[in-house]
Amino acid sequence: AMKADVRYGEEGDFTSQADAAYISFFVFVSLGAIYVLLVLCFRKQIQLAARALAVAALAVGQLPALLILPLASASLAIGALCGGGMLLLLLASCGEIAYGRPGFGSLYLDSRTEYLLLVAIIVSIWLVVFVRHTQHAAVGGAVTKWYLHRNTDRSATRCCGGSAVALGLWHALRYHAGSIAAGSLLITTLKLIRIAFFLLKRTFYQRVSRGLDACGCNGSNRLAAMCLCCISCCLKCVEKSLEALSRYAYAQMMRSKRSFCPSAAEAVRLLTTNLAGAASLRFVAAAFLFLGKLLVAAGCAFLGWRILVQAPPYDSALYSPLAPAVCIFFAAFAVALVFFGVYNMALDTIFLCLCADKERVDAGMPPLGRAHELSSVLGVPIDAPAPQHPRGKGGRRMLETPAERSGSDPSNNPFSRGSGVVDDGGYRI
Repeated sequence: AMKADVRYGEEGDFTSQADAAYISFFVFVSLGAIYVLLVLCFRKQIQLAARALAVAALAVGQLPALLILPLASASLAIGALCGGGMLLLLLASCGEIAYGRPGFGSLYLDSRTEYLLLVAIIVSIWLVVFVRHTQHAAVGGAVTKWYLHRNTDRSATRCCGGSAVALGLWHALRYHAGSIAAGSLLITTLKLIRIAFFLLKRTFYQRVSRGLDACGCNGSNRLAAMCLCCISCCLKCVEKSLEALSRYAYAQMMRSKRSFCPSAAEAVRLLTTNLAGAASLRFVAAAFLFLGKLLVAAGCAFLGWRILVQAPPYDSALYSPLAPAVCIFFAAFAVALVFFGVYNMALDTIFLCLCADKERVDAGMPPLGRAHELSSVLGVPIDAPAPQHPRGKGGRRMLETPAERSGSDPSNNPFSRGSGVVDDGGYRI
């Protein structure tokens, strides 16, 4: 502690405040130095992530109807939760109240009603996850259509807009509803396992706090508590990994028109082939997106605070604007979390399409769509082979086809009209 001095005062409060300011200075200097070192070490990855987010913003800017999907999915999710809550209340009202001492009682439900309650909870969570995954698939389909049309194509202006988003949503629900239901059921199962494990861990800690371990003996079991924490952390990591994999699987599913499991396996293979680029892009882009969410939330909170401080009657009626500003911050962060998911899915879809085009080039086939425009931006090198034009009589080269002049092959474009691509259900798209 600092000694008493005329600069800090003779009382202990002043010296403690000076100590706190002195230590805080070195803490902030250390954090700033670490931040500068991280920026210098990851400057290339930061530039790559910034260009990738610019590409995703370009796709969303040319497909403005994508921003309607979060509103629709949030409305449907809230409706599913409200319907599930009403169903739970209706089932709970079928029970009988067992009165105890005055003012207390318990609700008794038979086994059949308890089973129906459990099914209603599972179905409600599944519907919410299904709506969210349908949004991912629709965004993946729309961005894939945008990617497969170059800026020089006459159809590029037609593909960018509400028609591409409507077509992606239609394909997702018409041809891939079962695949989306399977993926959402997998994530729902993991969420239910985590909820059950959380309840088990809470029960264990309550028994430990009462002086009983899991075996009913006196004392606490620290080893069991540590194992529970490790298992909970592993379940959370598995859930996050599968959620990220499901996004790539939906992007590949909308691109290749295959079911969920083959698309997930193909997405894992493409990501493994380009592991370094995928890891660096995902890590830095996630940091950028998180900073964007914080910036939006902080801006809304500051704007709300200024309104509460200056606008009547809030300037005189409120005791403190801190609590409303905090509520505005969390509400704005939740809204930003929903809308930034569109950018996240668009970025994953574009990167996966570039990885697939890189394999096409390695196999001697020309890339599709905007591969040459975006390969240098996203750091995925694509060197197209020389086109092999057919030769006529006398060895003279024949004229190029319109597909070759436009740089895209309709037979390989799953969204082109008359392309002959047949999805898993046997329907021609």
